Amino acid sequence: MLSEDMFMQICCVADEECEGRIEWNHALIFQGRRQQVWWSIVPMCVFHHRYTDRPDIRTKVNAIMRERSGGQLEEFEKFKKWL
Repeated sequence: MLSEDMFMQICCVADEECEGRIEWNHALIFQGRRQQVWWSIVPMCVFHHRYTDRPDIRTKVNAIMRERSGGQLEEFEKFKKWL
């Protein structure tokens, strides 16, 4: 269960801008829908979740999601161009 995963307790961006409680961001949107796979849900503080489209934040979140996916991310054809 994700709520018991220690990774999900701390903002995955974890820099000097962190602020607020932890929220879970569905980082993978495919065919217009948030994907409900565990590796695509990443913990982010309120600040980083609000600015998730900022290029530096998006790059870090994509890298974390790719690492957590264990190769499953490649199944989503639309995302291939970002890998």
